[in-house]
Amino acid sequence: MSKPEPVELPEGDGPPAAYAAAEEPVALRVRLIDDERTPEGMVCMATYHDTRLIARYVMPPEMWAQVSEHDLFGSPVPVVLVAREAAPGLQCQLYALLQLPPGCCRITGSGSTTGSPPPMSRKSYGRVHRR
Repeated sequence: MSKPEPVELPEGDGPPAAYAAAEEPVALRVRLIDDERTPEGMVCMATYHDTRLIARYVMPPEMWAQVSEHDLFGSPVPVVLVAREAAPGLQCQLYALLQLPPGCCRITGSGSTTGSPPPMSRKSYGRVHRR
């Protein structure tokens, strides 16, 4: 895999951010965990690299069913880390860039998945995005 060219990112209203992408796709393992911060009616997906917990994501059970059914993390995936300065030091978010199979997730005209989307928070530990 060739190294990507540096990209000039647009200035935004938020705090400056540093972006880092893994040179090669990373093998990740996901499973549901109990987390007291998970809202009622939602599930919490934990993401592990080797044996280390690296991210958590709250989602509706239907979204977890899609992740499981399509084995979205069955092969190594490209990952990007975004870091911003925030109290008490750095706020970091890990993004897995997934190639979704046809029919995996239905997207509405507004860009959200059909059904009730999960509540998003800047305190999320990990997010899954469509490439």
